[in-house]
Amino acid sequence: MQNKENTVNETEIYEVGYHIMPSVPEEKLPLEVSAIESAIVSKNGGVMIASEAPSKIELAYTMAKKVGATRHKCDEAYFGWFKFEMSPANINALKAFLDAQDNVLRFLLIKTVRENTIVGDKLLAAEKEALAPKEEAKVEKAVVTEAELDKTIDELVKA
Repeated sequence: MQNKENTVNETEIYEVGYHIMPSVPEEKLPLEVSAIESAIVSKNGGVMIASEAPSKIELAYTMAKKVGATRHKCDEAYFGWFKFEMSPANINALKAFLDAQDNVLRFLLIKTVRENTIVGDKLLAAEKEALAPKEEAKVEKAVVTEAELDKTIDELVKA
């Protein structure tokens, strides 16, 4: 059985995917991203593994967020993600920070693995090739005369 000291010092690998409100101007987007990164690294002792800068996407459905007395409905948002290593003891503080951000429409925080799980172009091409229908080998067909065909049919009918 592990003691409490060992579990506090252990870290886990996490990934947070986030949507930033589309009302944020593109020139202020780096400020929002750096605030999230700072909450992970500086404030909660996380170590960055990988990330993707946010880009504007169309949402699958309309999402709403209440900011103050106003309810904002969004059909698009900026989507980005961070993969990082952090002590599980600090995760609740990160969640609270993200919940409090007016410009974060939604976020999803999950445990994951360190390895890159994104399929590369070469692997994807090899997989497509393996799944593609194979060309059938061309088989030369023997030419059968009408007399041979009639004879074969007669033999089958008599049997």
